[in-house]
Amino acid sequence: MLRTYIMNLSKSLLLCLALGGLGMVLVTHAAQAVSVSINNFRGTWNASANYRAGDVVGYQKQSYIAQAANINKTPAPTSTTWYLLAAQGPRGVQGIQGIPGTKGDPGAKGDTGATGSAGPKGDPGATGSAGLQGVPGINGTNGSFPAGTARGDMQWWDGTAWVMLPVGAHNTTLKNCNGVPTWVVARCPTFVVGDTGPAGGIVFYLTDTTGQHGLEAAPVDQSAAAPWGCEGTSIPGATGTAIGTGAVNTAAIVAGCTDSGIAAKVADAYSLNGYDDWYLPSRDELNELYQKQNVVGGFASGVYWSSSERNAVDALGQDFLNHAKHLTLPVRAVRAF
Repeated sequence: MLRTYIMNLSKSLLLCLALGGLGMVLVTHAAQAVSVSINNFRGTWNASANYRAGDVVGYQKQSYIAQAANINKTPAPTSTTWYLLAAQGPRGVQGIQGIPGTKGDPGAKGDTGATGSAGPKGDPGATGSAGLQGVPGINGTNGSFPAGTARGDMQWWDGTAWVMLPVGAHNTTLKNCNGVPTWVVARCPTFVVGDTGPAGGIVFYLTDTTGQHGLEAAPVDQSAAAPWGCEGTSIPGATGTAIGTGAVNTAAIVAGCTDSGIAAKVADAYSLNGYDDWYLPSRDELNELYQKQNVVGGFASGVYWSSSERNAVDALGQDFLNHAKHLTLPVRAVRAF
């Protein structure tokens, strides 16, 4: 950028200073005094550029100096904004080289240009070589599966191995008996609490570990209100309280008391699916029944009679308090299997 000097020069002399060595000669009329600040030679005139007074431009082989700041003012000899400085003439004899001028200050850094659009996607790279093959795993143990011997044979898992289940006899049913598939005619040979018992009652107590023996209760009450009977009379043989004494107590009451409609006789008269060996439970049997009342179901709220006599006046109910024999309480029969 040219250093700025404020001078009062003739137009001819100003032209020589600004455009000397550019191959241009003055074509203007006689020198005219002008007062300008020579700021910069801006190159070819651009309609969108912002020019200041003193800027020099080239336009259509002519040179102009701005006398005032302007934008989009076209340079012309007749313009009041631009003054014609020189027009291109025949190339003159090369003059003596002038003394080098002082280096101008660096120009201001221009704004960063807009980011260019992304280039096209490059070609895919070459496929890498295959990795090494892993070591083969250890062979698993050969499984075993027992072979059948007859049509209908099946396999079942006992928790550790597959076990052959031979086909059952004609008209038998395959049931889950304590986790073991079993062919049965009507029922599993063993029972668990909650099963349907042999007579169609609900199993509520097992008397041994085989699951083949226990007590089942009638699915419904046999009476909602029955007296124990024979108040004031002792019944010999009806004082048992342990599990297994209910049947003996009931038989003694039926034989020794002539009152009708009493609890022992109601239970003794009950029959279900051809089984008529039901009886009034003893105190401990009734206690076990009450502990499984949610499994058996169908119970009324209140106290049920047991077959255990307390004395000539009282008998035992579920709450183990003495109850007068004339009181009417619910009855639920049980049987042993």
